[in-house]
Amino acid sequence: MSDSNSLYDRFFVMNEEDTVQEIRTSLREMYQDQFPYQELSLIEADIFDLFRGDFPGYRHSTTSYHDLPHTLSVYLATARLFHGAFLAGKIISAKATFNGIIAALMHDVGLIQTEDDTEGTGAKYTQGHEQRSIDFASTYFSQPNRSFPEINMDMIAKAIYCTILSQDPRTVKFKSDEEKIVCYSVGAADLYAQMADRGYLEKLLRLYDEFTEANIPGYDSPFDLLKKTQGFWDFVVKARIQDNMDNIGDYFAPHFNKTIQQNSNLYLESIQKNLSYLNEVVQERESNYQEMLRRTSELISRD
Repeated sequence: MSDSNSLYDRFFVMNEEDTVQEIRTSLREMYQDQFPYQELSLIEADIFDLFRGDFPGYRHSTTSYHDLPHTLSVYLATARLFHGAFLAGKIISAKATFNGIIAALMHDVGLIQTEDDTEGTGAKYTQGHEQRSIDFASTYFSQPNRSFPEINMDMIAKAIYCTILSQDPRTVKFKSDEEKIVCYSVGAADLYAQMADRGYLEKLLRLYDEFTEANIPGYDSPFDLLKKTQGFWDFVVKARIQDNMDNIGDYFAPHFNKTIQQNSNLYLESIQKNLSYLNEVVQERESNYQEMLRRTSELISRD
């Protein structure tokens, strides 16, 4: 990937409008007018409102790591994988793509508190939030004005299930190769998007706070989380995506080859850069590591 920050920012640091626009461009190339764009726009608006606190019955998102920018990044990465798979000759129906990107859009809504839940933050639901997300989606799509015929809750649930790190995605009973590609893409996009973020290392300090509130063991301090991140990549993420999800990330390459004429997985390249810099931080600055983690506020918080 180019060393230019502008290239990076153009493809990995995107606001709502640019994210939606790129996804629409890919969908129109894949399906022309044979896609439920109007329904998608309604769902997007509702989920964006949900994170902001403008959705009836819910507070605004209170988690500082799993926030709206994270959801946008996963939403975009999922759509890019579908586009890449399409370019590689895989057959994914418009309906399957619709349900897959909806799953990406809703995969973390289980971390959002109801309006009467004012204790702590949504991070307390970290363990089990995926089922809460599925439950939200099921309730949402049961409403008369959101009961779209294209919705397949079984596929949405399987896709969100594939984001649960403690579960082997190979145990999911897929009905077809198409469904497997869709669900694996959502699971892989969740990992690729956050670890490729140029503010990832700084955001890990926020993730530590979420883990602390959720009583997730294994990390003694923010620096301890930083130290263990290389192992998380080596022994959890790589194995999960490459061995357990058929190396689904390979579909990023045809997407970027078409859009910017770079036949490579830019997410993987960015992750490798992040981990390389993380190694410098861990090796050199245990006592004042935060001095090496100084991304701008605009980069760290884009909502």
